[in-house]
Parts: sequence; structure tokens; C-alpha cells
Amino acid sequence: MSIWDDKDIASSGSYVKFEAVGDGVEGVITSLERHTFTDDETGEKRVTPKLTIACTDGTERILTAGQVRLRLRLVELRPDIGDYLKVTMTKMEKIGKKTLKHFDVEHRKGDGTVPAAAPAKVAAGSDKPPF
Repeated sequence: MSIWDDKDIASSGSYVKFEAVGDGVEGVITSLERHTFTDDETGEKRVTPKLTIACTDGTERILTAGQVRLRLRLVELRPDIGDYLKVTMTKMEKIGKKTLKHFDVEHRKGDGTVPAAAPAKVAAGSDKPPF
């Protein structure tokens, strides 16, 4: 396996970003992991949940729950692989130099199964096969 096949490198563009009210992600959780990062301000190592989500639009996105309110809500709900999850940022609140983000989190227990990948879509009239 090449370094370019490493999922942490290859999928860096698929991370969910909460930059504006209304940003979010929705789908079924396909993996749960621990994610360690270094806090930019303190230099301390921090651990946060990392969820891979098979989204309703057919893409796969990675959600790291570094925001304190989101992380606490996920700890309360305890979602698992195969569960449906919808996270939407509802408010941004400036407190001093920090920005506190508020989230609406919908969660439904699944049966533990992960959905099969959606078939590739091909534009009508395209001569490319859908595989």
C-alpha cells in the first residue's frame, strides 16, 4: 500500500466543516474512532470522537466532534455504527476570542448494519459505464 492510499491522507477533503449556520451532515455511521489532535492555543493533546458517515447524498464524510457542545451531545446520545445521525449547526456565539457553536443533533438507533455503497450515477447519454 502506498502512502497515497492511506485513508487519513486520501480523504482529507471529506471532513465536515461547520463554518456557517445551517452547515451539517446527515447519514448512517459506518465507523467510530478516537481522533487525537494538538490544541493550537495550548499545545496539549486532545482526544475527540471521529465518525465516518455514509451520507444521504451518496458521499462519505468524516465528522470529528471537537466542538465541546457537539461532543457532549454525542456522549449523551451514544450513537453507534449503523445508527442514523443528523448534525446541523444552529448558532454561532462569540465569547471573547472564542466562538461557541450550537448544534441540533438528531439520532435514531439502527440495526448495526452499514448500508451498501450507492451505485455510481452516469449522466444520460454518457458513454462511460457506471463502474
